[in-house]
Amino acid sequence: MTASSALTFDSLIQIPLDVIIGAQTEIFIFVIAILAHTLLFGRRHGAKSTKMASKKVDMMQSPSSEGPVQRPLTTLIRLLEAKLREGATQVAIFDLISSRCGVLPQLRESLSDLLEGLGKSANAELLAALRDVMRKHSVRPTPRLAVTLLQGYSRLRLQREFDEFLGEVQQDVGETVRLPPCIARVALKQALRSSDIRGALKHVGALAAAEESGHASPSAAPRQLLQQLVRLAVEKNELHSLLQELTPVLSGWTLEVLLLECARMEDAAAATSVEVLAREQGVALTPAALSALVKIRGCPHAAAQLLADAAGAAPVAKEILVTVADIALAQRDTELARAVWAQLSSTTSPQVAAAMVRLASSGLLSDSNVEDTILELFEKYFTGISLQSEAKTERIIADAALSRGRSDLIRVLLGAETARQVTLLKSYGVDRRLDDAVTIFQLCADKTASHYNALLDVCGECQDSKAAEDVLAQAVAAGIADVVTYNTLIKVHLQSGKFQRARAGLDSMRAAGVMPTVVTFNELLDATVRRDADAVWQLLKEMEAFGLQPNSFTCSILMKGMTANSNRTYVERVFKVLEATGSEMDEVSLCSMIEACVRVGRLDLLRRQLEQLRRCRSKGQLKSAHAYGSIIRGCGIIQDLDGVWEAWREMRSRKFAMTSVTLGCMVEAVASNGHPEMGYEIIHEVLREEGEGRSLVNSVIYGSVLKGFSQQKKFEQVWTVYQEMLQQKVQFSIVTCNTLVDACARCNQMGRVEAILQEMSLQGVSPNIITYSAIIKGYCQESRMDKAFQLLEDMKRNTKLRPDEHTYNTLLNGCARQCLHERGVRLLGEMEEAGVAPTNYTLSVLAKLGSRGMRLQKAFDICEEISRKYRFRLNVHVYTNLLQACISHKDTGRALELLQRMVSEKVSPDARTYTLLLRGLVAAHRGQDAAAVLRAAFGLPGVGTFFTGDRKCATLYGGLPSELVVEVLEGLGNSSGVDVATLLGELRGVQGLRLPATLSMRVARR
Repeated sequence: MTASSALTFDSLIQIPLDVIIGAQTEIFIFVIAILAHTLLFGRRHGAKSTKMASKKVDMMQSPSSEGPVQRPLTTLIRLLEAKLREGATQVAIFDLISSRCGVLPQLRESLSDLLEGLGKSANAELLAALRDVMRKHSVRPTPRLAVTLLQGYSRLRLQREFDEFLGEVQQDVGETVRLPPCIARVALKQALRSSDIRGALKHVGALAAAEESGHASPSAAPRQLLQQLVRLAVEKNELHSLLQELTPVLSGWTLEVLLLECARMEDAAAATSVEVLAREQGVALTPAALSALVKIRGCPHAAAQLLADAAGAAPVAKEILVTVADIALAQRDTELARAVWAQLSSTTSPQVAAAMVRLASSGLLSDSNVEDTILELFEKYFTGISLQSEAKTERIIADAALSRGRSDLIRVLLGAETARQVTLLKSYGVDRRLDDAVTIFQLCADKTASHYNALLDVCGECQDSKAAEDVLAQAVAAGIADVVTYNTLIKVHLQSGKFQRARAGLDSMRAAGVMPTVVTFNELLDATVRRDADAVWQLLKEMEAFGLQPNSFTCSILMKGMTANSNRTYVERVFKVLEATGSEMDEVSLCSMIEACVRVGRLDLLRRQLEQLRRCRSKGQLKSAHAYGSIIRGCGIIQDLDGVWEAWREMRSRKFAMTSVTLGCMVEAVASNGHPEMGYEIIHEVLREEGEGRSLVNSVIYGSVLKGFSQQKKFEQVWTVYQEMLQQKVQFSIVTCNTLVDACARCNQMGRVEAILQEMSLQGVSPNIITYSAIIKGYCQESRMDKAFQLLEDMKRNTKLRPDEHTYNTLLNGCARQCLHERGVRLLGEMEEAGVAPTNYTLSVLAKLGSRGMRLQKAFDICEEISRKYRFRLNVHVYTNLLQACISHKDTGRALELLQRMVSEKVSPDARTYTLLLRGLVAAHRGQDAAAVLRAAFGLPGVGTFFTGDRKCATLYGGLPSELVVEVLEGLGNSSGVDVATLLGELRGVQGLRLPATLSMRVARR
């Protein structure tokens, strides 16, 4: 042997040795399992399985253990993954793959391995680049490569690219030749997804022929695809065309699927068509097909005949037994039920057992006790089969055995499978039957930690902390209590509202040497945040003492504690914890964060978090349309339309499957930010592009556009959208109808309301109190107060609805607009008599009513009386309306006193308060007071003793608009005794306030 030969031989030996040495134990076991499967079940799919196993080994091994053939492919996959994360273009991906083609053996197979290795990270750009590579190197796709590419196009919903490539594959094999079954299956699935009945019919023949010949996949996928096709064919009135396509390859299998699906749809006419075809073609029906026919007809005579015909075969097919039993039960036919019993054997199936137990429970099988009959059936026929797949049947038998004290049968029923025993145990927790659960637990032979944990779950459902502690003590004594056992005990105590015992459970855990986990603390935190949000920080300290770091779920729990009443410190600390986790925010945390920020009104924090996420996230970080929907909603709330569109375009480019929620978030984001026409165009875009677009667009999504146009008072567009909804046959909700009525009210189009009410009646939508309030609002805005009050009386007389606070406030506002003071006061009395308590909003309207009715003192008296009677403090809106009333009545002194009272009661004035007061003081030539108020608004010194309370309450966050300040200063230039120049100098030092450079000269001239 030459040195060269020896070297080659040594190399050949060394390569597999390196692979074996570097492989992990799990991989070695996996390969052995594949070899054993091949020896036992033959080589029908051996080549494919071996290839998959080899691929798994290659992908899971470390780089050092790869062979020289796989190393270039693995390297390329890693490089491509990095490129995809960076958002690389099609050209860049093409250049990378092309540069590596020379070192890839068997290019067609390598490209298949490449696509399968990348999995779901493969995007549209990569698939396009791969097709360019195939064209450049004249690569004709193998069935495997074709399937992988088609699946990629389907996953990314690239319908045009899917059709083009499928056409090329069909042209490659010949237009009159059936596609390989694996390709036909993918093509059929895609056609079904887009409801393309013609495309589906084109490929079903190849699938059926392959299934009949035994060359198809052994999975249930072909059967499921044919079932979907039958449903689509019936829906599109194309069943006859489907039967024509299947006639050349008609078999017992296809007939069975067709008839079973007809039975599921309860379509007797379709089933008859299939039966006629079977007779014409001379194809025998399988037992399942015969059963389906009888099931559709539901006739006891036909069922009895079917059972009699099948009695010659031993045993009778399970499908026939189940069908006849179900018909006997439905028709309450005792004779038929007992005929089924007579055909039972000890080798029956779980489905038959379930059907017979249902019959026994109904009392049709015997005149004796039902429980005895159930146990007789079980003891004679079902002890040798597993009923794990029929949990309800197992439970019925267990209940009967418990009732009759048959512990021996319970032991047989439980068997030796832990999962089966645990499932039965937990089922008693749902019904809160702790004693029966304990009996079942005691009859389990070899108890594991799972058994004890399941019994603890039952204790939790029954809220029995004492029993739970006993179970824990038994688990500890048995030496099998684990961290899940202690966590479950803690959860039981928390469910029972015994927080201190839950904390004691944590101490017991430590004493037993069992280390708590993040799950342990999350359970405690979840309970704590609902009791006392500020107490969570001590728990977090303990958590850190165990070396445990908060995770995204911890942050979601903390954010759950953020409410409108949360103090600023708590909110800030929660977000510090969120930022300290350092991990990528998952979808649950993202949604929780957005909702929490909105709930506490901290849009500044929401803006900060979204901007940080925008800077730091990679293009591939978000994994679903739902996550993008959350970001779109958040950006919409903070009025960041750039962020909205960026997230939308990125999601669309990654071809995520659209959902109604995501689409709704996008339409709402643009419509609520002043662009309802864009939201409308997005709806049309989805309807045009998405195969299932009609199912995605609903009344809620259209409602966002309606609301946007309504707020802009563009009623023509509102009515256009409404007419389109009618044409699209969109199911209206009460919210949609109320939006439409509100649009009529806003735009003075009350004549259109009647048509909307008629459509509501046609769609079965009943008006609610919001509907009536919107109509009343429209009448009030049109100054038709008589119609508004008449509608109120009609509603009270003819419906069960009663006016609420919003209804009364709408009418009060109408009275204020029309200066109907006395009628408004009477309405207030009616409101109180009806048990509807006035609120601050009511008082703000009453302040306007008093002002416009020339009853200033009456307005003050009513506000004082109502707030004292119903025990609430006046808010800034009530004070501001009272202040406006004072200004309107030229009583600026009282207006100043009102401002002083607000500050003393720690009610911070807003921009509207200061605007009204400053303009009133300047008009009244009270320059000194105006200057003091202006200084107070900006927190400047020089206010003197103007305010007796905390001056910080008088400072306006963000200050006043520059235009208003200029207006006041110019007005003060005409007042005597005011040093405007000094005041102007002070204001120029206010951060963020921009005043014209020429203002000094303009003021000096006055």
